[in-house]
Amino acid sequence: MQALIKRLRTEFPDLQFVAGQQFYWSPATGEIFYKTGADSETARWSLLHETGHALLSHQTYQADFELLQLEIAAWDRARDLATSLDISIDEDHIQGLPRHLPRLAAQAQHLSDLRHQMPAE
Repeated sequence: MQALIKRLRTEFPDLQFVAGQQFYWSPATGEIFYKTGADSETARWSLLHETGHALLSHQTYQADFELLQLEIAAWDRARDLATSLDISIDEDHIQGLPRHLPRLAAQAQHLSDLRHQMPAE
């Protein structure tokens, strides 16, 4: 894990990586937290995912469909990072969410748009 963090720090010197209790991106502090002592393949994928959120400047969200869109985008960015770092991410791991998640997110957005277009009662 430390070798990956070192590579990410070199490639993205503006990003801050901080040891913590779990993996997450904090838009409030601009820091990527990684789980102390974690060194599994899954942990590396999680770090790439959270780095994806940071590189995409993800902020907070207001609705579930926004969260879905943020998560999809972060995994897409994680795939790109993995490729550039010669790391393979198991698609089955990413697809712990259903494979049709992008379609569901688009449908949720469409329903939200329709709801906002409806006249008030």
